[in-house]
Amino acid sequence: MKGSKTGPLTSTLELFRDFAPTLRELVAQNVFSSDEYAKDFRGTFIRDRNFLAVGGPAFRSAQLSALIRAGIVTIMAPGMEVKGADGWFVTASPKRNNDVFKSSVLIEARVPKADIKITANPLLEDMKANGMLREYQVMVRDEAAGLAAVDVNPSSDQLLAVNGTKEDTIFLWGVPLDGLRLATTASPRPGTNDPNLQTADKIAALVLGLDPADDVLMM
Repeated sequence: MKGSKTGPLTSTLELFRDFAPTLRELVAQNVFSSDEYAKDFRGTFIRDRNFLAVGGPAFRSAQLSALIRAGIVTIMAPGMEVKGADGWFVTASPKRNNDVFKSSVLIEARVPKADIKITANPLLEDMKANGMLREYQVMVRDEAAGLAAVDVNPSSDQLLAVNGTKEDTIFLWGVPLDGLRLATTASPRPGTNDPNLQTADKIAALVLGLDPADDVLMM
């Protein structure tokens, strides 16, 4: 409740955000093995980091708690499924309990994980259907593991087609690369030379035929 300015615990967790540029640099320098990156870093570490350092402020949790105690809000168990039946949205968590709820309105108030395999973005869907892009993959214990990101040339973010051919005039930046890059949706931190903006500047220079900076790691 003391916040990140005066609370020792919250301010410590806030460091996860300040460490983002360093973590991006470690990813860009390929310091992790494929197995470490896919399982330990993208899996365990990122999951725990998000749990500890991402989310609404404490007063929002207090408000939600009050709504739950008042019987206005019901939290479903993990594994919730939503189906359409007789003009209603019907939801349940069949693996956890037998409670079933139905409603005439469904509001999906979340940001889905970026995943090229299931994207509904019409441009990406069309490019995928025409073999113009592929999923970024690493080898984990002799098996290919997809990381949900669009595959690009790591030094320029130029698109790689299904056959591995580099598309010289197509660049990708940001959310479609989440999995290859780290924290693609994070806002720049004040007073820092943000790596996402460095990457954008380099891509802009390449598109315009200008000489990009020499010391930019594509992050």
